[in-house]
Parts: sequence; C-alpha cells; structure tokens
Amino acid sequence: MTGGFTHGFTYSHHGVGAAAGRAVLAVLKQLDLVQAARDRGAQLDAALRGELGNHPAVGDIRGLGLLRGIELVSDRQTRAAFARSDRVVERVVAAGMARGILYSSTGCADGRDGDLVLLGPPLIITEAETDELASLTAAAIKDVLGCCITSAATCQIARSSSPSGR
Repeated sequence: MTGGFTHGFTYSHHGVGAAAGRAVLAVLKQLDLVQAARDRGAQLDAALRGELGNHPAVGDIRGLGLLRGIELVSDRQTRAAFARSDRVVERVVAAGMARGILYSSTGCADGRDGDLVLLGPPLIITEAETDELASLTAAAIKDVLGCCITSAATCQIARSSSPSGR
C-alpha cells in the first residue's frame, strides 16, 4: 500500500486531533492567553490573599498562573488537617455552588485527612470576574469556617449537614 495514512493509537497521529490542536494554539497566541493567565493569576493570588490571607483556617494559598489552591487547616500554626469525616472541602464546594461558582476540590495532607480548594478558571476570565471569584470563594469558606474569623486558636467547625455549616 502506498500513500496510506498509518496510525497507532487512538489519539496519536490523528489528523483531526492535530488540526484541532493547531487551532487551539493559534487562539492562545492570537488572544495572548498565556500572558492573560499570568496577569489574571497574579490578580487572583493577590485577591485571595487579601480576602483569606489572615484567616486562621487557611494554611496556604499557592499556585501558578490561574491554577490556585487554598489549603484549609484546623490549626494554622501546626497546619493540622481537618478530619476527613468533617467533610470541610465538600461543604465549601456546596457553599460555593450555592453562590454560583463551581470548582474542583480535594485534599490529602497525610494520606487520609486534608482539604484543598482548587481553582482553575478559564483563561478568558476578566478582571472583574477574577475579583468576583476570589470574593465568592472567600465567602464560601467563611460560610463553612466562619467561626475561625475571630479565633486565633484551633478552628472548631460546626458539624452540620447543611452546605454552609450552619
């Protein structure tokens, strides 16, 4: 057979996939989305630190570009994790969804316990939307862990079945 198109795996050497990939790269370049992610990521980091940087249940805010993680801890000094049975991150996600935001969250500080809110907004997020995301995320965290705002000691969360923890 001459002039045939040989391929090996489902996603390798696939003409349509390659064309789609090239189109995506062209849009990334055309809209300067790499720089936009860098700029909005710095803005998101600053906004999250402004809203949550001193919150006793926030152990760390970290990330690169628009990918950001907020580690939730029961004790900021020791960075002790909440017990998995407290379902803290699930409650924060529910509180966020009630506010109209959706994000993925997980966590595993020690192989069992731990809570991490993971933000990964679209590369086309605007400045206003970035500030709104930080504000709504902080509000969701404060809904669940609001008792921590005035406590400098170990955070005791309300053990409620409601998404807001109340």
